[in-house]
Amino acid sequence: MLGANVGATALAAADFNIVADGTIIERDKSAGALVWSENETAVANAPPGSWQALTEQSAAAACSASADVTGFASDSTAADAGEALSPLVSAAAAYNCSVTITGYADVSGTELGNLRLTAARASAVLDDLLVAGARFPAANIVPTPGTDQFGAEAADNRLVRVQLWSPAPVAQPPAVVPDNPVSQLAGEAQGADLAHILVLGWRNDGTLYVRSSNTDPKEVLWLLEQAKARLIAGEPVLGPGH
Repeated sequence: MLGANVGATALAAADFNIVADGTIIERDKSAGALVWSENETAVANAPPGSWQALTEQSAAAACSASADVTGFASDSTAADAGEALSPLVSAAAAYNCSVTITGYADVSGTELGNLRLTAARASAVLDDLLVAGARFPAANIVPTPGTDQFGAEAADNRLVRVQLWSPAPVAQPPAVVPDNPVSQLAGEAQGADLAHILVLGWRNDGTLYVRSSNTDPKEVLWLLEQAKARLIAGEPVLGPGH
């Protein structure tokens, strides 16, 4: 063995010990290589904070990677993205990263036209990532209305930016004893670290209902709009006493 990698950390042969039946066996490592037999095991001591902490640090570093896909012609959604995206595909596969893909266009078009175009460009790049084998727990497409922030030439501003990310740990608030079914369900949803929207409310007959954006996205949006209208009008969103 010449070495090994744990996440982003490279280990040399000198970082390992040879162990047999729980006993460390002295072995010459001066040549930068390590040899062991079938009944022996090469063991490396964990770094400060444990291998898990090291892996988490590596994942955080890998999931902060980004890349720009350029070369879009005017009004086009096609560009050669393979070389730029290759490192991100590898990082996403190794560390389960999520992704945000932001499309950009020059300022020559209308705002609505550019929003449509940049959404299509970002979607095309997401397709390229998926075809290359990347899979994401969450993928966000962000359109923009047109910009000149990347350069004086129109072509400089026709690009797609791909940003990997991973969710930051969220500190949970102290447990609160629920005093009604809504509080109980909301607490359970929070404790489960759900990544979608839950809408809770009361039917006219006083029974409780729950809608999830994972299964009822249109109804969730409608219920949220109803709740917003009631709040603006100063009306109660839930039933009396809640």
